[in-house]
Amino acid sequence: NGPWYFNNAIVGTELADAAMRKSGATRYQLVKGYFEETLAKFEPPSPIAVLRIDCDWHASAMTCLRALFPYLADDGIMIADGYPDWDGYARAIHEYLASYEGMARIKQFEGGLYYVVKGERDWSTAGNGVFAARQNGNAAEG
Repeated sequence: NGPWYFNNAIVGTELADAAMRKSGATRYQLVKGYFEETLAKFEPPSPIAVLRIDCDWHASAMTCLRALFPYLADDGIMIADGYPDWDGYARAIHEYLASYEGMARIKQFEGGLYYVVKGERDWSTAGNGVFAARQNGNAAEG
């Protein structure tokens, strides 16, 4: 395990900004910092429609879930990027959702994208549109 292994979660904002621009998004804000520091002050102006969480470690995932999931709209979708790849991340999602009454199961779009719907809306047919970019190797969902 070399230096990359221990520093693999350190990323600048350049890649995220490029992905957002490529997606056509115009209303977004990138905040650089550690989850536990930046999310403690976060309160969105309106409910979150699409929440994408990409945390590999249990503690980071729990911080993000506790801070952001309550703001997810009632029919909103949470994308769990890398869900099957990291045990701590998957365990955090299961632990958090188990405490959330009435939560649906984790589902999967074709191509391996995992998601959870908060509420009743059926997003299973959306995989051919908004999320198709991920299946083609592009990390920028619209």
